[in-house]
Amino acid sequence: MIPRLDLLSDSSRSALALACATKVSPYFSKRFPDQAETLTSTLDECWRVVLKGSSINVNWDVILQEAEEAVPTSMDEPEAGPAIPAGEAALCALDATIESTPENTYEAISAAYTAVEMSSFLSMYPPDQDHGSIDVKELNARMKKVCETAVVIEFNRFLDQLIARVEAGAGPAEIRGLGDGASSSR
Repeated sequence: MIPRLDLLSDSSRSALALACATKVSPYFSKRFPDQAETLTSTLDECWRVVLKGSSINVNWDVILQEAEEAVPTSMDEPEAGPAIPAGEAALCALDATIESTPENTYEAISAAYTAVEMSSFLSMYPPDQDHGSIDVKELNARMKKVCETAVVIEFNRFLDQLIARVEAGAGPAEIRGLGDGASSSR
């Protein structure tokens, strides 16, 4: 995916990262409602910059610090499920807005996908139930089932549509509209 991302403009890469982070942000908001406002404000500010095409008068250091403080780590919140990668997707989208590189965009997409995948996995295999000891073969079988769930398939379709629209020349405003669309993660 990195070579395809390298062909995109900075604003398109940033918009792609932001759309993915926006799509999964409900996972974060549901688990961490007190920190959700900070993350939403961060994404909104990033969108404003990308849509405007200028980051003049934006204090990235403050925004980055506030966003990083709002997103706990898996070490701090081991039971947070998809909320942590959803928060990480927002942080990566912020990085992709500050410095639009294929790597930063890929990290945002990857974190968003992880949030969706984790949500699906936990729906199928709730941690409060005993699923017994499993080996690698069984884990791989479970992950295959997870990848075949409607939530994961929907996110993959969303991502394919998003990338196709970006590659076809869609601007950040159109990309934002795709990311704000209804999601099963909401």
